[in-house]
Amino acid sequence: DGARFTDGQAARFDDIILATGFGAALGPLGNLIQVDTKGFARRRDRVVSLDQPGLYFVGHNYDATGGLYNISRDALLAARLIEADLHRR
Repeated sequence: DGARFTDGQAARFDDIILATGFGAALGPLGNLIQVDTKGFARRRDRVVSLDQPGLYFVGHNYDATGGLYNISRDALLAARLIEADLHRR
């Protein structure tokens, strides 16, 4: 529904992007999501949260193809899924 800030104020947003850099810094999400053994969010279809509808993760897939390739692939996939979700609203 939005975000609550450290000063207690809240605001509604259509979308929120949380960029955490090179690590899976999921602390701000608290116990809203489950993580796998490597500390990455549990998800389906590479990028879709298993726990929170409308939440997508980019950069949580690592394999032999390499991190940057996977980030690029996941970003495109997430963008397409978000666009499709927006059209359904």
